[in-house]
Amino acid sequence: MTWKDAYLKQAFSDYSIYQEFQKPKNRKPVCHQLHYLQMATEKFSKSQLCKGNKPPEKKTHFVLVRYLRTIKRLPQIRNMLGFKGKHEAFGYFIDSLIPVADMIENLAPAGSGMPKPNPEYPWEDVKTKQVVSPLDYEFMNLSDSITVMAKFKALFDTLMHRHGYKNLY
Repeated sequence: MTWKDAYLKQAFSDYSIYQEFQKPKNRKPVCHQLHYLQMATEKFSKSQLCKGNKPPEKKTHFVLVRYLRTIKRLPQIRNMLGFKGKHEAFGYFIDSLIPVADMIENLAPAGSGMPKPNPEYPWEDVKTKQVVSPLDYEFMNLSDSITVMAKFKALFDTLMHRHGYKNLY
């Protein structure tokens, strides 16, 4: 198995759990949904940025925005997503998703060195000095972007399916 295949396989598994957690009969708190969405998008992006059988260049959680900026220049992705001959429209479409991709990417608790809202670990609110559990946090910055989030989910779902994703559960 190549690094690309291994990351893609794990992305498929994480995405299946994300989708399962959104179903009404299995709905889980938003922090769990976002945790699996962040992990799926990270691993999928890493799989697509692998070259040959080499692991991703950098060991980081922050690859989703870089991946989206990369596909903006790829005619095969643009055509696959129905933007054949519409380079500028595709660029605007991807650019419109960068803010939500950045928010998803920043859900990873690592990186800032400061406590911050994340779907995985409790943190201390810098203003109130109260410890916050992800279960009690609403993650409004993502849920406020319902239209953009829907576009992002549609894009990601299409990319996953085009790479062989089938719901595992």
